[in-house]
Amino acid sequence: MQPKISLISVQDVAPLRETSHFSERRTSPNEHALLSGFLAGLLAQLTGHPAFLDFSLKLKNIADYFLNRFFIPFVLLFVLGFSLKLEHEGTLSMIAKNYAPILLLFVSVEILSIGLIYAISARFKPRTMAQMIQNVLPSIISGFSTISSAGSMPLIMKGAERNTGKADLTHAIVPMTVNNHLIGDALFICLMSLIFVVSSGDPMPSLGTYLNFALYYSLAMFGMAAVPGGGIIVMIPILERHLGLNAEILSLMTTLYILFDPINTAANVAGNGSFTVLLAKGFSRLKKQEVLS
Repeated sequence: MQPKISLISVQDVAPLRETSHFSERRTSPNEHALLSGFLAGLLAQLTGHPAFLDFSLKLKNIADYFLNRFFIPFVLLFVLGFSLKLEHEGTLSMIAKNYAPILLLFVSVEILSIGLIYAISARFKPRTMAQMIQNVLPSIISGFSTISSAGSMPLIMKGAERNTGKADLTHAIVPMTVNNHLIGDALFICLMSLIFVVSSGDPMPSLGTYLNFALYYSLAMFGMAAVPGGGIIVMIPILERHLGLNAEILSLMTTLYILFDPINTAANVAGNGSFTVLLAKGFSRLKKQEVLS
């Protein structure tokens, strides 16, 4: 049976010059909303007004309830059904065959990046590094199986607490960073988008263009929910507007992202654990300096 969805190879990718936005830049309503939300949240934290904080806490509780009770279970069912659909059409095996080297490259980059962070946290002591990874291993397994960093947050906090020995700092850092410090998503989306831009025949984006993309990507991370498929859904308008990727390529990127999401989530969870250790150590050093001074 012939698959209904055709994969895009380097030769088949349509040139992006017709839809490229490298030369013209205008902000969209989505970007206005993104900047407005970021500035409003920053203003609420700086002013510390009880009404702002109470309102934001209520919105957070509503969002958490919706994500945990409704969105995550249905998205997991969607991912399972989508995978079965691709297998039935014969597309899943074609993706595994054509894109296996790229996906293996991403796995290697993620392992090396996160391993380097843990090595720095352990001051390049192999035994300490092995112990730290062992402490966060349950959360990594949870992230891989649930495809949700937010759903794995209790295990992330438990592993980070063992690595830092500071429960108060861990409970403050992890909830603030679990939805926006997503190293797996960042590596996958940014590198994959560049691969498709180059393979389409377009030149590499200029430094200014890529910095503009990186700025909006970073801002969007603050509004992201660490749930299955959340990363690529939020980034599609940014990828289309700032890197000029067309709908066909974005569809393929979404497919690859969903299939690769368990590994990306495991990397996100591992990165959250290491990031918490670095922040806790940095905060402890600053506190010691203040005491000495």
